[in-house]
Amino acid sequence: MCQHASDKNGLQVGLVNRDTTGEVIFSLFAIIEISLTLSWITAISVTQLMGHYFCVTENRPPGDVYSGVLFRGYAWLLHGTIRVR
Repeated sequence: MCQHASDKNGLQVGLVNRDTTGEVIFSLFAIIEISLTLSWITAISVTQLMGHYFCVTENRPPGDVYSGVLFRGYAWLLHGTIRVR
């Protein structure tokens, strides 16, 4: 037996159902939609911003590639772990 959305005994969700369950489901749907939309907008904006800050190239001489703080810290950590091993 197939039930349609217009059946009184069928499952009605969201905007179709006007009782308490429909109101709760619609509120839940609205909250999830708003939060996912804001999350998506934030992710798109922050990704561009972080890409701008992390991918900045500095004018260094070609032989001076490994003199950065990040590489020196990683080299120090790597040498320390090899010594302890």
